[in-house]
This record gives sequence, structure tokens and C-alpha cells, in this order.
Amino acid sequence: MKNEVMARAVTDIDDNLITEAQVITKRSNRLRPVYSIAALAACLVLVFTLIFNVVGSGSLGLFIGNEKISDKPIAVNSPTAAYARSITREQTVSLSLKTKEPTKITVSAGVMSVCSAGQTDTLYHKGTEYTTDIPVNIHWTVDGSDTTKSYTLTLNDGEEVYALSFDEGTSLWSICKQ
Repeated sequence: MKNEVMARAVTDIDDNLITEAQVITKRSNRLRPVYSIAALAACLVLVFTLIFNVVGSGSLGLFIGNEKISDKPIAVNSPTAAYARSITREQTVSLSLKTKEPTKITVSAGVMSVCSAGQTDTLYHKGTEYTTDIPVNIHWTVDGSDTTKSYTLTLNDGEEVYALSFDEGTSLWSICKQ
């Protein structure tokens, strides 16, 4: 009996249902190019955003420790008493320059020692001006006895200017981007 029921279920299908099932309805693809173009545009925006944020922002930067120097002053030493400043007249600031393109470094006063950024600390140059296209460490020494003076370190003939100055209120030397 079960076989008869199954046989009737398979063979008693209306012919109209079979012909309707064979006719394939075509969906409209008018919006498909719009979706493709929108997806391509979104991908391009994502790629260019990554390129400019990751590659562009990291191409030039001056750091003190692990902190990038900005327009907010960063202390470069611990508080120093007035009598201690008169004994140690020199103030040395250790900086790291991260660059991938030729960068000219100039200091307004004092002397800078430019060394390799690696562990070897190989001395490349000692003076007031140097051009590099690789990351380097800079040890900038100025006469710290006159606390009224402000000293500048310039990258690429004024493209970026950093000021080193003394704050009497906190008794700290600080550096910031101008």
C-alpha cells in the first residue's frame, strides 16, 4: 500500500505545474553594476586611507623616548635647582628622528651628535647641520646656563621647527613643535 501511495504522488503531478517549474524567470540585473561600482569605490577608499595613514604619517617624526614631539611641551629633564644649573652649564637632549626620505637637520645653537638608530650607536656626524635619509638618534647639547634663551632644531629648512626652552616655574627644560 505504501508503494501505491508513493507511485500516485509521483505520477499524479499536474502537467501545468511541471511546465511552470521549467520556465526560468529572469531577474532584473539593472542594479548589479551600481553595487559593483560602489564596492570598488569603498575598497579604493579603504586602501588609500591605509596608505596615507600608515605610510604617510610615519615618514617624518621627531621623538623623545617613545613620545612624538607635538605642539604640547614635553619635559626633557628632571627639575634642576639654580645652583646646579650654574655647575652643569650644558643641557643635553636625546631625540630620535624617524624618516624615510632625505631630511636636513639644523640646530640654531649648540652641537648635535648624530648616531645610528640601532644598538651600535655609531657616530655619523657632530656639528650643527646634517642630512640623512635613515632613522637616527640625535644628542643635542646646548649651553644651559642662560635659561632665558630658546633654541631651535629645524628639519628641512623650516618645514618643521622644534623649540627647546627653560620654564622657570617648573625648573624644567622642555621641547615642543612650533
